[in-house]
Amino acid sequence: IGAIVCYQTIWMVRDASRADKSEGTQPMSSEQDTAPTGDASDDSSNHSSDKVKVVVNSDVCIGSGQCEMLEEETFLVDDDTVIAGVVGTGLLPPDRAQVVISTCPTGAISIAP
Repeated sequence: IGAIVCYQTIWMVRDASRADKSEGTQPMSSEQDTAPTGDASDDSSNHSSDKVKVVVNSDVCIGSGQCEMLEEETFLVDDDTVIAGVVGTGLLPPDRAQVVISTCPTGAISIAP
């Protein structure tokens, strides 16, 4: 029962976050989807060669939403399939990629070869 409550809380937080983003904002263009995340003063986040590509194994993903909460510009849990997917290029700084990978409860996220 604890896991059910946990997942319900995750979905409520995710849905509230999506609602906050949609209020008064314009849809992002494809160029914005690939914009670097992180602090603009951090030069390492502005070089795509310093980033790694993350992928989601849809056969393993249970749609917990941890990845989307951590990197909302990179991951999106589909409302119909309840499976996470990569948005845009899927490029993240290596340290951020490791955080998302280690937080995924099923290990569905990895760095592309």
